[in-house]
Amino acid sequence: MADRATRFAILLAMAAFGTTLPLLSAVAQRRGARPGPDYSRFSHATTAHRRSCDSCHTFPSANWKEARDESFPDVTEFPRHESCLDCHRTQFFARERPAPKICSVCHTAVTPRETSRRPFPNPVDRFRSSDRARDFDSAFRIAFPHAKHLDLLGGESPAAACSSCHEVYKSANEAAGEFFTAPPKALEGFWLKRGTFQTSPEDHATCFECHSPEGGLPPAPRDCASCHVPSISRSSTDFDPGAAKLMGAGDPFIFKVWRRRASSATFPHSGGLHQEVECTSCHDIQSMDGGNGQATVRVQSCGGSGCHVTATPDEGGALTFEVARRQADPRFACSKCHLGYAGRALPPAHADLVAKARGN
Repeated sequence: MADRATRFAILLAMAAFGTTLPLLSAVAQRRGARPGPDYSRFSHATTAHRRSCDSCHTFPSANWKEARDESFPDVTEFPRHESCLDCHRTQFFARERPAPKICSVCHTAVTPRETSRRPFPNPVDRFRSSDRARDFDSAFRIAFPHAKHLDLLGGESPAAACSSCHEVYKSANEAAGEFFTAPPKALEGFWLKRGTFQTSPEDHATCFECHSPEGGLPPAPRDCASCHVPSISRSSTDFDPGAAKLMGAGDPFIFKVWRRRASSATFPHSGGLHQEVECTSCHDIQSMDGGNGQATVRVQSCGGSGCHVTATPDEGGALTFEVARRQADPRFACSKCHLGYAGRALPPAHADLVAKARGN
């Protein structure tokens, strides 16, 4: 009892000097208590953060006029402290040095004179030039109804509509070469080739040309949730972080698009016959809404016209060759088109397409 009374007296004395929290934390760790939330990381997926955008973000931000050369009202800065204090007052005034952990969500340093913030993801051009952009993966995807915009953008020509918003990213040319980064001497499988990916509008400037307060075409610029929807799981993409590191890929745009590729990581949009094929030959505009951030392409697009599926491997069909190798050897990696998917089980659609070409 005496020992317990002594310890209690020590705790009371320490409390007067504000030193009990570190001690209690150490005691909790020794007892195997679960660590608390990591307040240095912010997630929109947290239950308490699933609220209307305007409950935290102010439209427009106070700095919107300075954010771009051609300015227009927009959200271009993190929420103000008032948005966080109602729930996180304890974390804001925690006795953590050199600064409370929660401050690092927005700030690079926190002192009375140094209040610099991390770059906000909008405008995109400014954000892309920062070190943070390379590993940034947004919690949102853009819900864009392609079918609704088709007539407005291209009339009777789907190709014209596609080219209004999309173009090949950094095509291969004689001066720049074939690859983004120098490949190794023993080139195996996919290397990071120029012209592999397609661009999409990323800045509000494109959208606000039509969806402006003056035009009155909904959704209005302040209706963020109409377009920015929570991202789905990206576990079913053909992105391979190990391959990206090996290739020395450092372009933030490449990382963003590559992470979302749901089918072939290696498919090039430029070079060879691919650049001569209409976009709608592979992409089904009517089924694309962009809500999942992926323009999914079925494998039938690769073999339906006989381009990559032949009756026998000797006739040159790449899909026929890969399927035959996999069926002969379950350990064979289908690296002609895939990275993360290369060693997975053969999808039934692949086998069915080849079997149909064989007449089976």
